[in-house]
Amino acid sequence: MAIQPAVTLDLNLPARIPEDYVPETTLRLQLYRRLAGLTEFEAVDDIAQELADRFGPIPEQIQNLFYIVRVKILAIKAGVEAIGQEEGQLLIKCTALEALDRMALQERLTRLGVPGRIARRGVWLELRETLWREDLVRTLEILQEATTGQPATTL
Repeated sequence: MAIQPAVTLDLNLPARIPEDYVPETTLRLQLYRRLAGLTEFEAVDDIAQELADRFGPIPEQIQNLFYIVRVKILAIKAGVEAIGQEEGQLLIKCTALEALDRMALQERLTRLGVPGRIARRGVWLELRETLWREDLVRTLEILQEATTGQPATTL
């Protein structure tokens, strides 16, 4: 089994499994471990369905946790090392950008309406209040296509 590269994520989202949703500590820890090891979007969906079936409607904190896991999977596929916030913007660190046509990537972002700037080793995105999540996913999909030459798998 290949070891997945590490991706550091700091999205500043309340993401956890609340005790009042899954009261048993051991089960919560098992769920965190399972989520941390996922490499495919379908597996995230499977866990979401399992939780909904067993515990009812999924709270926002867990929805955020699923979003973060999906972003991590997409970031790994795109060759991204880290995603975080700096200077009031979202920064996607990706050293693979040095070998890519950054002008073409910038044009794609602009055509999609994503307010961002492609730099030598990262992409800076505006933190638009309600759209930053979609902007992040679109940008990671563009990076995945550019770095792998394959169409991006979407969330």
